[in-house]
Amino acid sequence: MFDVVVIGAGPGGAQTALALAERGRSVTLLDTRYDIGNKICTGIVSTQCVEEYSIPEGLQWFTASGATVHTPTGRSIVINRSESQAVALDRESFVQHLASSAVKTGATLMLGHRVTDVDINKFGVRVSAIANGRTEVIEARSIVLATGFQAPLAAQMGLDATHAIGLAAQLEIETDDIDRVQVYARRYLPQTSFGWVSPTGPGTAHIGLLGREHPRSVLQGFTDGLDSDGFKYQPTSRPRFWGVPLRASRRSYAYRCLAVGDAAGQIKPTTGGGIYYAMKAADMAAQTLDDALARDDFSKGRLKKYEDSWKSLLGKELRIGYMARLFYERLTDAELDRILVAADSSGILDGDVSFDHHSVLVTKALKSSLFMSVLGAVPGVAARLALAR
Repeated sequence: MFDVVVIGAGPGGAQTALALAERGRSVTLLDTRYDIGNKICTGIVSTQCVEEYSIPEGLQWFTASGATVHTPTGRSIVINRSESQAVALDRESFVQHLASSAVKTGATLMLGHRVTDVDINKFGVRVSAIANGRTEVIEARSIVLATGFQAPLAAQMGLDATHAIGLAAQLEIETDDIDRVQVYARRYLPQTSFGWVSPTGPGTAHIGLLGREHPRSVLQGFTDGLDSDGFKYQPTSRPRFWGVPLRASRRSYAYRCLAVGDAAGQIKPTTGGGIYYAMKAADMAAQTLDDALARDDFSKGRLKKYEDSWKSLLGKELRIGYMARLFYERLTDAELDRILVAADSSGILDGDVSFDHHSVLVTKALKSSLFMSVLGAVPGVAARLALAR
């Protein structure tokens, strides 16, 4: 019997397995895929994440020290930083690196295992998984769900799945027309969406978007707009689509089990980025389970300490981020354009703004008299901000 079984070998699951193995716990990491890490994602993380988790330089594609924001009417706002703010990772290789590190530290990695059933009782956890046409049963004292959001297993395990969903699309391209991140705030996009063109290396990039509208048709409109702007590129992959949780789940713990990463809605509602948040939560999950294993106490009261910990660190960011997203979705194009221009001219976008803590930028904006005067001049904006809360 293992101490912990982790379902899902993404950044959150692999980091949980690694952190538990480093504590001397017996842990097995399951994933339905063999090619782990290939989930659709920009792979962009903060330099803080790179430094904190000692991500090897060979896994880093591109370093960004700024971005250009395109407003709905086509104005370009250039944001420059004196130091690097973010790094685009080779996500697939990065996740495989994490899983390999967990194995080298003592964890067991079981790929190609599709979990079909989880039985949690007073004796432990029994996980049934199909591999090579046969059903295997893995027994453990506790379990971590790190499979992504709205997994059918969540309800079976007594966990809550978020119902606030974003829809994303991404396309890999070759291009010589870009050397910095381009953000499209509704430029060629509908009400709830924003888009990006993000370099991944010399001559390569991602075109992507996140919103609530159907992503296939939105992506077509977005690429048509880029074409009309004269942006030259050549697609190297078919478009890929996926769902993104935009709000934290109401409960990320239950008897003998915890949820990490997308399964708990630990993702930035503003951008959909979640690698760093998932890894921070994974460390907290490992600490909580290590304590529970030492005490042989897997009660909800004991495991609630995990949720208290990650919400203490990330809860404010997620709440303010979701409020900011709702606010963005309620603005008209004209209102959004005026606010972005005001933010640029007032200096709100200058200086150091944390890549991982967007609440700092929101708070800074709310303290700006020029920014607030623009908000006050926009009809109906106060009422929409109240709705966003």
